[in-house]
Amino acid sequence: MEALTATFSIKQSPFSVAVLDGKGHILNYSNRFAEDIDQKKDLTGKDYFAIVPQAPSAFKKINRAYFDGKATKTEVQHFVPENGKPEWYEWKLSYWITDDDQYGGLVIFYEDITESHRDKELISRAMDVARIGGWEVDLVNNVMYWSKVTKEIHEVPYDFAPDLEKGIYFYKEGKDRDKITALVSDAIANGSPWDTELRINTASGNEKWIHAKGEAEVVNGQCVRLFGTFQDIDDRKRMELENEAISERLAIATQAAKIGIWDYDVVKNEFVCSDEMYSLYGICKSDFSGVNEAFEAALHPEDKEMVREEGVQLAMQGAKEFDTEFRVVWPNGKVRIIRSMGHIARDAHGNTLKMIGANWDLTDSREAEKRLKNLLSITTEQND
Repeated sequence: MEALTATFSIKQSPFSVAVLDGKGHILNYSNRFAEDIDQKKDLTGKDYFAIVPQAPSAFKKINRAYFDGKATKTEVQHFVPENGKPEWYEWKLSYWITDDDQYGGLVIFYEDITESHRDKELISRAMDVARIGGWEVDLVNNVMYWSKVTKEIHEVPYDFAPDLEKGIYFYKEGKDRDKITALVSDAIANGSPWDTELRINTASGNEKWIHAKGEAEVVNGQCVRLFGTFQDIDDRKRMELENEAISERLAIATQAAKIGIWDYDVVKNEFVCSDEMYSLYGICKSDFSGVNEAFEAALHPEDKEMVREEGVQLAMQGAKEFDTEFRVVWPNGKVRIIRSMGHIARDAHGNTLKMIGANWDLTDSREAEKRLKNLLSITTEQND
């Protein structure tokens, strides 16, 4: 009765399993196994390794000593069939014993994991390219794991054995180390995740910017594991900081020179500008909502058509660069002379997408030129 029940349970198993004798011949198998190898005939007594060519030949030599006291072992093997397309299989091996406690043979479960393995391989390669490593801290057993890329980022040897204290010590002393310490403490105490960009000092003494993400696994109200990713963003971050510095210097320069920067999205009909533009037009930013309309309203009536048709339209059509001078009338009645220069951004078909440019006040220089001309004229008349 016991043998019948065992046979029935194996046949009905949802896994691809076969029971072998000591010579590798099939004693019993599941219906799923027969389906997987596309066999409808009785397979009892057949050589397992003959009908399952992807099974590693090394399995033939396995004996009880291989298991080293363990009930099962798992092997992942690479196999290339005749069609040349690589396949991956996961084998779960167990064994059965005879009535006199002798090794009887293998019990083999196998599964085609090609698709999932390929996905993992692609993800692993992508993470290598993106310089993203993984890490994990087992807080119960006080064990920390760093992936290959994480060790490369820290510039430590592959046999380096990290722990939580060592990992935190790599962060740059000061606000970076203080911040990661606070984030890790909060994760352990409250299960809070973190996502931050900080600096580390590698084992070789190099300072690097990294993107650290972490999560906590909480069981019965207690944090038992921390895990996350670790990305080298040094090149990107330094470029970003340099761009910020350049932008800051540009902002200071444009403020000092009273240069207004503007951006006109032609497609969306949206106009944005720096605060200096409001000063150039004598307009208070808080007094209106329509930016483009307010600037157009400030144009001198005699210059409006010239700016629209000879300036903007011709530039958008590609007939000329946008480089024009016009007058604006301030709310107090003062007239100022403005020079405006812009660049046209176009799509692949030559259609205008946006205009980006700068405006500055020429009033003082034009008045100085006028005074100089007057002086030269007076001098010429006196000499005559």
